[in-house]
Amino acid sequence: MLTQKLILSYSSRMGIQFIQMVVGVVVARIAGPTVIGTVAFGLSYVSMFLFITDMGTPTAHIKLINDGENEGDCIVTFATIKFFLIGIFVFVILSIFFWQKFILKQPFETKTHEVIIFITLGTILINEFYKIINATFVAHVEQAKQDIPQIIYSLIFQILRLSVVLLGYRAIAIVSSKLIAVLCVAPLYYYFFRRYPLGKFDMQLAKKYLTISLPVIIVVFSQTVIYWSDRVILQFLTNSVEVGFYVAAFGFSNFIRLIQNSAGTIFFPTFTKHLSNGDYFKINNLIKKYERFNFIFVMPFIMFSAIYSKTIIKIVLGSKYLPTIPIFSIIMIAVFIPVLSLPYGNIIFGKGMFKLSAKISFIAMIYFVIIIFILSNPVIFDLKGVGVALGLLSTNLFLWIMFVVFSKKYIPEIKVLKDLKIGIIGIIYSVLFFFLFKILANGFIVKTVMALIFFIGYWGVLFLFKKISKKDLFFIREILNINKMKKYVKDEISIKE
Repeated sequence: MLTQKLILSYSSRMGIQFIQMVVGVVVARIAGPTVIGTVAFGLSYVSMFLFITDMGTPTAHIKLINDGENEGDCIVTFATIKFFLIGIFVFVILSIFFWQKFILKQPFETKTHEVIIFITLGTILINEFYKIINATFVAHVEQAKQDIPQIIYSLIFQILRLSVVLLGYRAIAIVSSKLIAVLCVAPLYYYFFRRYPLGKFDMQLAKKYLTISLPVIIVVFSQTVIYWSDRVILQFLTNSVEVGFYVAAFGFSNFIRLIQNSAGTIFFPTFTKHLSNGDYFKINNLIKKYERFNFIFVMPFIMFSAIYSKTIIKIVLGSKYLPTIPIFSIIMIAVFIPVLSLPYGNIIFGKGMFKLSAKISFIAMIYFVIIIFILSNPVIFDLKGVGVALGLLSTNLFLWIMFVVFSKKYIPEIKVLKDLKIGIIGIIYSVLFFFLFKILANGFIVKTVMALIFFIGYWGVLFLFKKISKKDLFFIREILNINKMKKYVKDEISIKE
C-alpha cells in the first residue's frame, strides 16, 4: 500500500493545488501584484520564526513512536513540549514587531501590513496545534487522515478567497479567509484523532525528545530561513510590488513542492524502519522508482515550463506581470531540485546523522541569505526577484550534492542516482530544444506545435536510448488503480469502536 499512500498524498494535493492555482490567477489579476506581495510578506514575516514551534520535535515524535515507545505518553509529552514552544514563538513575534516599530522606529510599508501580520499569526497558531495530530498520523504513515482535512480546508479557503476578491475586498480579507478556513476543519481533526491513546507527561521521555531534537533544531531553523526569508529580505530591499512579481512565480511551481511534501511524510518513517532492519534492498528499490518517475514524467513538464515561461505568464497573468517571466523560469528548476534530493536527506535523517544534516543545512542557510542579499540589493547587482531566484537555485543545488555525497560516503549500501543518465539526457534534449524554440517559435500556432514536439521528442529520445521500460508503464497503471486507492482510504479512516 506504500504506492497508494504516496499517490493519494500527491494526487489529492495536486487537485488542491490546481484549484488554488486557478483561484490564484483570478486573485492575482484582480488584486494586482501589490496586494499579492503584501499578503506574502505578512505570511513570511511570521513564518520565518516557525522553527521555534518545531525545534525538531515532530521528527523526534515520529522516530520515538516507530522505536516502540508508549504512544499515549509520546502524544501527551509531545503536546506539552509543543504548547511551551508555541508560547515562546508568540512572545518572540510580538517582541520583534514592537521592537521594530517603537524602538527602532522602522515602520512597515502600510498599516495593512501590520494587521495582516496579526491575523496571520492567529492562523499559524491554530495550524501548529493541528501539527501535534498530524505528526502522529505521519508516524503511522496514515496518509488519508493527513490529506482529507487539508483538502476540505483548501476548498473552503479558495472559495472564501475568491469570493472576497470578487466582492472588491483586498489583502486583509484574503488572510481572514484563511483564518476562517483553518477553524472550520477543527471538528474533522478531532474526529480522526479521538481514538488515539492519551497517556501522561513523562520527563524521561521528554529528555529523549530533546536529545533527538537538539541537532535537528539547526536543520529546522536553516530550512525555515531558506523557505521564508527570501520574501522578507526582498520586501525590505525593494517593495511589495517586487515581492508580488516574485511570489507570482511560485503559484505555478507549488505542484512540484507537493511531490516533496508528499514523499517526505512517507519516506522518513519508512526509511527509519528499513534502516533499523538493515533492509537496503527495499530502500534502493523505493529510491529507484521515485527517481525514475521524476526524471521520466515530472522533469519534462519542468523543462517545458521554463522554456515556455513568457507564453505562460502572458496568457495566465497578463502583461502587468512581465517581470515575473525570468523569475518563473529559474524558480521552476530551483524547486525541482529538492524533489530529487529528498530521499537522500531522509536517509541521513533516518540513519540518525542529525549533526551532519545540521552542518549542511546551516552552511546552506548562511550562503542563501548572503547571496540573495548581494544579488537583489539595489546598490549592488539590483537583480531584485531574479537575484533571489538565482540564490535559491544555487542553494538547492548545493544541498542536493551534499546529501548525495554523504549518503554514499556513510551508507555505502545505498545506490545513489542509479538513473541519473535519464536526467542528463533530458537536460541535453531540453537545452537543444530551447535554442531551436528561440529561432523558430514565432506565432501562437508554431509555439503550440512545438509544444507537442517537445514532449514527443523527450519521451522518444528516452525510448531510443532504451531508458523507458514496460515497468514504467506498469507503475503508471498502478498509480491509476482506483480500486486499490479506494480500499486503502476505506481501511485507514474506518475507526472500529
